[in-house]
Amino acid sequence: MGGHFVVITDQDAANGTLTIHNPYPFALLDQPNLPAYVQQTTPMADFMATHKNNNSGLGNARYLQFDTSQVGPTKAVQGILEQVFAIHVDVSQLPYYGFARRNWKIDSQKTLNTGGGDLVVDTQVTGAGGIDKLDEGNLVFRKAVALAGNHDIRAGGMVSRVVVGNAFGTGSIALSGTGNLKFLPDDAVPTAVSLSVASRSRLHKDGA
Repeated sequence: MGGHFVVITDQDAANGTLTIHNPYPFALLDQPNLPAYVQQTTPMADFMATHKNNNSGLGNARYLQFDTSQVGPTKAVQGILEQVFAIHVDVSQLPYYGFARRNWKIDSQKTLNTGGGDLVVDTQVTGAGGIDKLDEGNLVFRKAVALAGNHDIRAGGMVSRVVVGNAFGTGSIALSGTGNLKFLPDDAVPTAVSLSVASRSRLHKDGA
């Protein structure tokens, strides 16, 4: 695929399909290059590479092929899975007390795209930076946010589940497109949550 990489998230052997996370959606299917189309389900088929039927350097071996045509600028092509990595960590190799969580520090403006899924942050987020959110998924904070930078939420939700402290930090929040703020506190009475609204916007509030 010319150096293009995808991540396999699921396989349905009975139906012969793969579910992939494709950062460039049009690379396989005829659909827009938008975050909403990053997750794709494609038919799969075996491909037996030989020196005679390819010049890709794959050699004589069996590979898994995306059995779908790309509607590209020149002609239809096929996608070949050259390498797939599956990593399994045995439970006996895990630390006895589990992994220690570290705070997420953001010192500059960061662009976030979760491919339409939800990203739940269980640690505190600190720093001078802010977040530009571009996709339809939710960014969920479970602890108070200590970010000083500004947020630009263009799609999806920025969600706060905190009960004490700043819900989203101390910077400004710009909402556009389908971007929205959600308050889903873990405690039914989040009396100490801090939020300042400077202008009218779309807000969704559950709980107190």
